[in-house]
Amino acid sequence: MTSEEARQMIEAEKRQREADCFAEIRAVLEKHNCALIPVTVIRGDDIRQTLEVTAN
Repeated sequence: MTSEEARQMIEAEKRQREADCFAEIRAVLEKHNCALIPVTVIRGDDIRQTLEVTAN
């Protein structure tokens, strides 16, 4: 296996894990009738972006 093939395999595994995590998170949010909402807080030059859980 070349280093490029190894890199591609690692990237494919990473994408699959991310997809699996997304599906699990979405299932839990749907089960509890909740959603993630993006929140941006700006204080002067400090900008913070987060996700918060909200009940629908």
